[in-house]
Amino acid sequence: MEQFPSSPDDVIDSRWTGNPQAVRPAPHVSRRRTPQVDLDAEMRAVINPWLAGDSGAVETLAALRDLADQHL
Repeated sequence: MEQFPSSPDDVIDSRWTGNPQAVRPAPHVSRRRTPQVDLDAEMRAVINPWLAGDSGAVETLAALRDLADQHL
């Protein structure tokens, strides 16, 4: 029989539990302005096909993990 996670922490990547915009740059990083990333739109682009039934959970979770690697 398949084991189910005992808590959301077992399933949700901990990098998504914080606000990525709240991260302050290291002191040695240049303070020049960079274009704001619309993270919500990028997440919706990954999640909406899953909600519509056009992609599976495995592909969706892999894409969200890739997105987290890019932004966090």
